[in-house]
Amino acid sequence: MNLTVYKDETKNEIRFSKISKIEAEVPFGGLGVKYVASGREVYYANGRKYIVKEGEYIIGNDFTHSVVQIDNSVPVQGLCIDISPQIISEVAQFYDVNGSDMKEFLLSDQFFVNRYNVKNTSLGYTLNDINARIKTGIFRNDLQQNELFYSLAESIITDQRFDQIFGRRYPHHVSLNLALEQSCVHKQELLRVLDAAQVPLHTKGAESDIREYVTRRLVGEL
Repeated sequence: MNLTVYKDETKNEIRFSKISKIEAEVPFGGLGVKYVASGREVYYANGRKYIVKEGEYIIGNDFTHSVVQIDNSVPVQGLCIDISPQIISEVAQFYDVNGSDMKEFLLSDQFFVNRYNVKNTSLGYTLNDINARIKTGIFRNDLQQNELFYSLAESIITDQRFDQIFGRRYPHHVSLNLALEQSCVHKQELLRVLDAAQVPLHTKGAESDIREYVTRRLVGEL
């Protein structure tokens, strides 16, 4: 079964699938997400192999050339979501200081396919929720407005920006690097706070590490 749950003229689309065996080309429209809710799928995308297990997903764009393989006795259940370039561009411009750079990166041939776990991303919670609502048949009315796709775009850009900022490492700055590593370890909690900004965030540990780095730098400049 491969059911198109939603599709509009701006190329936003959601497809719900339960498939036991297939080998076929799969496009990524705009910015596309392939999510495995149960089972396992194998993707060959732009010359690389990605084994996507239950609770994982990959992201690609119009420049991603991929083939999916499924061979399982029990149907593999998943979602394919395409977000239009227009929405990605609008959200990138609105939320990012360098929105044009983020837009160009996400929608260009420079963007590389990557695999993610729903437990460690802002997008993951929404994917689980969409899948559960479709399975229970209560999601169709929510798709009458395209706010959903703006929300998906926001989550993807939040995850990308988080990885860009906290994935950096600085030679000769051990304390700062440790603070950044701790932020990555607690990514799920930090993203939850960003989604609910009214919740107080305990950051004394990270603040102390970064303050130590800044103090040493200032002393060194005297």
